[in-house]
Amino acid sequence: MKIKLRLWVAVALVLAVVGFGGYKLSRRSSQLTLTPAPIVDVSSYTLVYDGTKQDETAFSILKADLDVKNILYTTKTYDFGIFVESIDGKISGTDMAWIYYVNDKSGDIASDKYTLKAGDVVEWKYEKPQF
Repeated sequence: MKIKLRLWVAVALVLAVVGFGGYKLSRRSSQLTLTPAPIVDVSSYTLVYDGTKQDETAFSILKADLDVKNILYTTKTYDFGIFVESIDGKISGTDMAWIYYVNDKSGDIASDKYTLKAGDVVEWKYEKPQF
């Protein structure tokens, strides 16, 4: 009998922990409510170039930032330069692609060929390409 009781308590504890894993608890007055935990969905990266290193590019600062944060990415090198194939599992294709902007203007050359100036704001957006 004691073994069955302990088993039920263990199962209840596991269900309580697993069942509430994707939620955060909040207490308002005497009422306990569950709200979904926020999901982090990164579809853009904004980086500001401080000018301390010479010859930094839109790609080199992205690469440095992703490496520091341990975010996976893939690239492919072409004659015209480096193409970002994916960042954090989001793959570039005909429907959505990683496109870089410098000071709110989309790049007109490969990101590894665009040399930055101090104060440039680089943003990588995962969006529908405009052909």
